Amino acid sequence: MDPVTLASIGGGACCCLMMTLLLVGVGVWFMRRGKASASAALETSENTPSGAPRSNTPPPLPAHVPAPPGSGGDDDEGKRAKLAAVTGNADQINGLDNIKILDGTGMRLVRQSGESALMEDPDDEDRLWIWAPTDGGADVPAERWVDQWGPLPPGDLDAFCDHWCDQQDAEGLNMDRLDEILAGMGYPTVGHWQRVYWTAVKHFGRSPGAGGLLSDFDTSEMLQHTIQARMRQQARKAQANVAADSSLLAPVEGITVEVYAACAAAAAQGLSQDEFTALIGSHGMDHVMWDRVNAEWTDRMSKDATMTIVQIYGNAFQSSGQGQFGGAAQSAAATRTAAPGGGGAAAGEEPVPFDRLCEIQGAMSAWSATGQDVNAMLKEVFDINALAWSNMSSWWMTKMMADMSLFDTYNAQTEHYEAQYKAAAGVTGEDPDADIQF
Repeated sequence: MDPVTLASIGGGACCCLMMTLLLVGVGVWFMRRGKASASAALETSENTPSGAPRSNTPPPLPAHVPAPPGSGGDDDEGKRAKLAAVTGNADQINGLDNIKILDGTGMRLVRQSGESALMEDPDDEDRLWIWAPTDGGADVPAERWVDQWGPLPPGDLDAFCDHWCDQQDAEGLNMDRLDEILAGMGYPTVGHWQRVYWTAVKHFGRSPGAGGLLSDFDTSEMLQHTIQARMRQQARKAQANVAADSSLLAPVEGITVEVYAACAAAAAQGLSQDEFTALIGSHGMDHVMWDRVNAEWTDRMSKDATMTIVQIYGNAFQSSGQGQFGGAAQSAAATRTAAPGGGGAAAGEEPVPFDRLCEIQGAMSAWSATGQDVNAMLKEVFDINALAWSNMSSWWMTKMMADMSLFDTYNAQTEHYEAQYKAAAGVTGEDPDADIQF
């Protein structure tokens, strides 16, 4: 087997890891959009999917009330004035040319759904849902808020987060059908969903103190559960996809995706030609057949927009326990398989200390940014390969999913080590995008 083929097989571990990080990243981004303090919908100049309720008590609908006095125009000062109303201090916000503010002012009412309305910007036809409660909405002390759980079991955070993910997807990808989709979930109107959302914030968010407004509650502690909900959602979709299309996971010349993944994981250790021949031979393959099987499974994964095959391949790859820290990868895969999104941490001893994990990640980022051979540097500096990195990081990912506070430490430490390794490579200077702050 030529080195290129081996390299492509070994890449499966990295592919699996990146898929995990991608799914987590989605959840993080959506949850940050759900921070319960914004009272205006802020969007960059590009179209991006929306997250949780965009506002707590947004400006009145233009169909009912004219633009609020002193709200400002679309120049920098006007934008800064509007942002100041949300953040309290907009003096340090730069990059205003790239910020578009949709606050309901001058927008056209498309249709009403309870206390919410679908609004459209007549200039560029951008649309968003705005909640306009007549009773002050979430700008009331939490103890005065009247709970509404809708179709959810009262106090069930996991059930709420499952619906929140579905609502986010609907608003981001099917905004014009949001009311219809929510109705199918048991919410008569979009406004009703907002009431349920703020009920969840009241019970699961962090209070600013006695008598604090519900709109000032911090929702960051709900982040962990929403990420887990994303993983449960993805697992449900994968199961549905397999049930709907049996050909998706049909064996290729008798070789299942699990066997294929196990062979790929073993090959990623850097087997010799004879060792690899013996490996595939144990599964009834010669090199010609392996090339066909490898090409077919690779092609299927590249065309599978649902990522169902990638998920199953990734779990099977790590479940094989191949390579350095293979036991840690097995434990992580077992945790994900047993309870997708369940928040459990992988069992067993840590493969490397947490600080070492952060250092390796920071070093890889620095090497990549400075044009160095990451694989070669991993071996030279840390005496590991890409498979070992995938194994150790997947184990630690389950720990971070179970304790979201670790992400802050991880990010800070990674940035610290990235700067350190860049400096060692003779690269200094600020991030060219550092002047864009939000």
